[in-house]
Amino acid sequence: MTLRDLGSIGELVAAIATVATLAYLAVQIRQNTTSVRAATFRSYSESALTFLSSLYQDPKLTELWLRGREDLTHLDEAERTRLSLVLVAQFRIFENA
Repeated sequence: MTLRDLGSIGELVAAIATVATLAYLAVQIRQNTTSVRAATFRSYSESALTFLSSLYQDPKLTELWLRGREDLTHLDEAERTRLSLVLVAQFRIFENA
């Protein structure tokens, strides 16, 4: 076996190792992507539940939400501001989703 033959065998082994490494990395990236998506969905769900719980745990906020949904002109400045902040928080949750 000549030095050239050994070099060819070495190149073949290197090519096979490179393909195997790329396949392994593809599997790892797919698993990582799945994990990141699950974590993102879990974070979104927690944010949405926190927002909703603030609405049903605070009767004044629930009433404000209902009155604001019907007609904003019947709210005073402080109520409109509070409702606007609640709506911005809700928008940010949906935006992050």
